[in-house]
Amino acid sequence: MQAAPGATGRKPCGSVPQPDLPGGRGALRRVLASQESADDATLLLRVPKVHGGSRKRNGHVTGARGHPPALMMRFLTLRMCVEEDIMARDRGERQRNMPGPEADRPLRMVPDVGEHADAGGVLRKYVDPGATLVRASTARKAIDSFMAARSGDLNTGSIDLREVESTEGAATLRVRFQQFHNDIPVVGATVQAVADVKQASVIQVDHTGEMDVADAPDPGDARTVADVLKVALAPFKKDFETADVTRDQLVYLRDTDRPSLPGSDYPSASVALLKKGRKPDGALHLVHDLVVETTGPIEHFRVVVDAIAGTLLWVELVGKYVTATLKVFSPDPVTESNDSTLHAGSGVAKLNGFRHDVQAEVAPASGGMFRLDGEWFRCNDWDSPTFGPLPPCRGRGRTRIQRLRLLPTRPQHRLKAARDGT
Repeated sequence: MQAAPGATGRKPCGSVPQPDLPGGRGALRRVLASQESADDATLLLRVPKVHGGSRKRNGHVTGARGHPPALMMRFLTLRMCVEEDIMARDRGERQRNMPGPEADRPLRMVPDVGEHADAGGVLRKYVDPGATLVRASTARKAIDSFMAARSGDLNTGSIDLREVESTEGAATLRVRFQQFHNDIPVVGATVQAVADVKQASVIQVDHTGEMDVADAPDPGDARTVADVLKVALAPFKKDFETADVTRDQLVYLRDTDRPSLPGSDYPSASVALLKKGRKPDGALHLVHDLVVETTGPIEHFRVVVDAIAGTLLWVELVGKYVTATLKVFSPDPVTESNDSTLHAGSGVAKLNGFRHDVQAEVAPASGGMFRLDGEWFRCNDWDSPTFGPLPPCRGRGRTRIQRLRLLPTRPQHRLKAARDGT
């Protein structure tokens, strides 16, 4: 708990001559470390009383026996050094990474720890990876307590927030609340809370709700999906054999951005197709959020159409394409380096240097599915076995196969085993 000598940029007090005390300064520091405050600690210092009082000699204060003031000065120097040590120790405690809720496990340094509010003062992000602040008897109660206690900071009282999902894993409980307006969901407007199951404490909350819905269109003015069907399917007439709507959802959506575009055409979607629509205007729209399935080629697209104006906002590819560039060991790190000490646990710092970039291939689509192909892949389809597991045999718990391995390797024994079916 004591700051290291020189940590504060001062000269260590150990260089100053100290009086002979039982146990030395180390013993005094050990006593001081057990005190609760610097004020309590200084009470332990005792300047020896000079017997017989003091008197003045040649303008200097001395004891009754003529002692010079050096002894008193050495004790005062000791007191000043100890007080500096106490202050340095306190500074070190404030700067130290304090332990978390689990013994011997300090808190991790995580970016964005704390609370983050927007310009309007609404709490948008809460991060406590140490699980130290909002705790309860269970993870679920911790989330409920946080949502109730911080409803004013989250400003959730002014919006229609409903729980739509709760997922508990091995270490965390995740609860997602969806914002609704006029009983219609607002896309992207959610509050997601995560709690540590073991510590029963909230560790993160993300709030993306729409605080201002004054410009939301009236659902009574919305067109039906049949009214916007022609607009939704028009982009697919030229390059596809058929196109049909397989899902329709009426939602509110804040029109602020567009899906990213690829650098070149995809095998089943051109850049020109994915560019169709109009620029975002930042307004809250009531839209038909559609999924369109095509054939010739087979593909799935997300198509967003304004339910009031009946205009196309954008087209997005539902599936994602990936490059087939791989990093492989060829032949392996041990052979390439001629270092037999390398193994699977050597760590990425040592092993990654032996990886090589290779280019795989993408086979043509079959039934709407693409497969990685080429010399770097081998796909095997394994059929289910037509026979069940071997039953255990009697005696010492060995299976028939295990007993067969114990037989002598003479040919007559192997032949007898085959005839008996063992």
